[in-house]
Amino acid sequence: MFERPLLPILGAIIIVICGLGLGYYIAGAPSAPSNPPDSQGSETSLPARQSDQNALPGLQQPNR
Repeated sequence: MFERPLLPILGAIIIVICGLGLGYYIAGAPSAPSNPPDSQGSETSLPARQSDQNALPGLQQPNR
């Protein structure tokens, strides 16, 4: 049916077409929703939790 050197070229063309189709499908998929910061900027104005300087990693000591 086909000459032997033609089969690898056709296989490579089919793989490229499938790869382009998959890339197009992934590019069109919806991304994760982004939550923009609020107009008051409360994420920077709220106080942070105090760090527990006595607790060592892995010991799971409660904050005091």
